[in-house]
Amino acid sequence: MIRLIQRGLAPIRARAAAVRRQWSNRVPELVGRPEAYEFKRQFQMSFLQSQDVQPRHALVDYGCGVLRGGIPLIKYLDAGNYVGLDVGADAMRAARKVVRRERLTNKRPTLVLVKDIDALDLGRRVDYVWAFSVLFHLTDNHVDACLRFVSRHLAPGGTFFANVALGDHPPGAWRHFPVLWRTLDNYRARARAAGLSVSALGELRQFGHHSPTDPEEDEQTMLGFTIAPRA
Repeated sequence: MIRLIQRGLAPIRARAAAVRRQWSNRVPELVGRPEAYEFKRQFQMSFLQSQDVQPRHALVDYGCGVLRGGIPLIKYLDAGNYVGLDVGADAMRAARKVVRRERLTNKRPTLVLVKDIDALDLGRRVDYVWAFSVLFHLTDNHVDACLRFVSRHLAPGGTFFANVALGDHPPGAWRHFPVLWRTLDNYRARARAAGLSVSALGELRQFGHHSPTDPEEDEQTMLGFTIAPRA
């Protein structure tokens, strides 16, 4: 009888495994070249821990995508402390599937499909906001909206970390996203308008980023935004 049950379950298990493989293959495709997927996941966690992010801290992953960096963060942070935001419906569906597949629903991550970032109110302040490889894909209006969101949600003493392409170069493209260069003065002016201060922390290579696929990525700059002191 047990063997009959096992034989009956075998096709179901095979189909379930096929679905898992399909999503495992699909997830890296949504964020870039597969050979860089694990490296970038590890870098995000390594950088944030080097900046003293602790499990007790609340963090917003701005542009979380399919949780390339989000899964390690969900595992690391205390339950309820991870918030992931994205505008992509496909990416958000994949992210929710990954959370279930990794059996992390008990960590109670909040995943939000954003329609209007200016209207979004999380109802809480967070210790950190993190945007990895996001800001240089955003138009000026969307960068400003992002900084307003940070200003509304960042706790006193908190930091918003974001890597950017600094310089004055013509726009480029990656898949269907623009790649936009801005000067540090440009980011300072936008930060000031949102009630924030910003500092250039260094190139990604200084924090251990050595891309296996695109060495130019190592030259991107990590910025740190904080709530500006009142005059």
